Parts: sequence; C-alpha cells; structure tokens
Amino acid sequence: MKKKELVELTTASIIITIIIVMSIVPGIGYITLGGVAITLIHIPALIGIFFLGKKYGIIIASFFGLLSMLIAIVSAVDGIDVAFKYPHVSVLPRVIWGVISVYGFRLLKRIKNDSMKFKVIINIIVVSIVSLLMVLSVLFLRREGNVLSGTNIYLVIGIASFIEILFIFTFLKFENKKRDTYFYIPAAFIIFTFAHTILVFLALFIFMPSFVEEITGTTHFFSILMAEIATNGIIEALLAMFLGTPIYIALNNRYQNA
Repeated sequence: MKKKELVELTTASIIITIIIVMSIVPGIGYITLGGVAITLIHIPALIGIFFLGKKYGIIIASFFGLLSMLIAIVSAVDGIDVAFKYPHVSVLPRVIWGVISVYGFRLLKRIKNDSMKFKVIINIIVVSIVSLLMVLSVLFLRREGNVLSGTNIYLVIGIASFIEILFIFTFLKFENKKRDTYFYIPAAFIIFTFAHTILVFLALFIFMPSFVEEITGTTHFFSILMAEIATNGIIEALLAMFLGTPIYIALNNRYQNA
C-alpha cells in the first residue's frame, strides 16, 4: 500500500471513529444552546470530505447517514427524530450531500491565483447571504403565525452585521499571513453546512409530508426551512466555519510537510 493511500485510510478511519463517538456520547455531537438543538457531527464529516476527496469523502458521508439511522432506530421515541429511522431520510440526503460537497469543494479549489479583489468578493457574497438569511428568516417567522414575534429585529440585524465583520476580519487575517491558498475554506464550510440542512429537510418533505405536518402543523417547506435557518442553521454554519477551518488547515499542512 502506498504512503498516500495509507494516510487517507488512516485519516478516514479516525474521522469515522470521531463521528461514532460524537453520535453516541451525549452532549458532544448534539448540544443544546438556549433551548436550540445544534448538530456538530457534520463538521468532522465535512473535514473528511474536503481533505480526502471523492473516494473516502462519500464513504464518510454515507456512514454519517447510516449511523444517524441506527441511532434513531435505537433511541428515537417521538418528534422529528423518528423520521430518521428510514434510510430515505437519514442516509439518502447525506449521500447526495457528500457528492455535492466533494465536487463543490473541487470547484472552489480551482479558484487560485486570482486577484485579492476577486477573493474578497467571493467571501463577502457568502457571508452576506448568511446575514441576509438570518434577518429574512426572523422577519418571515414574525409574519407567519406570529413566531418569534417578541424578537428585536434591530438586535438581529446587529448580530448579522457583527458576524459579517468578523468573517471578513478572519479572511483578511489569513491573507495577511500569506495563507491565501485557503481563502475558500471558511466559505466552503458555510455553503455545505446549509446544503446539508436543505437536503435533509427536502427529504423529509418529499418522502414523509404527512409526518412533517403531524409534527410541525404545516407542510409548507419554506416556513419550516426558515424556522430551521433562524435557529439551528445559522449557528451550525458558523460553528462549522470557526471550528472546521483551522482543523482542516492544520491537517492539510501536517500532511503536506510530512
């Protein structure tokens, strides 16, 4: 076995082990912040997909889906978790997500040796979309059924603006340290975290619409998606960016220098 293949197999095994531990041990893969359930398991999965590419990346994404199905079969009692007992909800969207993430990441990596202006534009577009989604989702839910009616929209706009400034500052720090090779990494973690959320919810609405209506009281895909973005989605995307980016860069540098 070649050294590169051995490194990839070892890394894939470690990442799968991390996913298993995060899935089984309470309070690691799924945490609760202020009553909002946050998923973190997609972060090591994305690191593996980005670092290992198609061969092991899709295997990791598939394993992520299989493990979520097994956990649901063993422990899910009520709520939306019950739906993940079925492979077309737990496994299929994760496999599709793995394929999209592999090829989408390859596309981002091809953007090299471009001007600083072009790189800044790409990252500003991504983080602006995140900030806009955050504000629009809260506005939408305030209008629909009076959800989040007590939320101060100016506070939400302030938080969104802070996130945008923080993101751009982080990007510029990478540039100043001559790490422009990695300019696309933070954007990639945000983009493919949202892709995961959208694909999973799309699978729920396509294959189990009656179950979704029973749990949420609506079959309006956009309403549920906006609710998810306003609560879990934004936090999961930002955590993926801030936790996943330095880990990926350290891992990539380690094997490049080996």
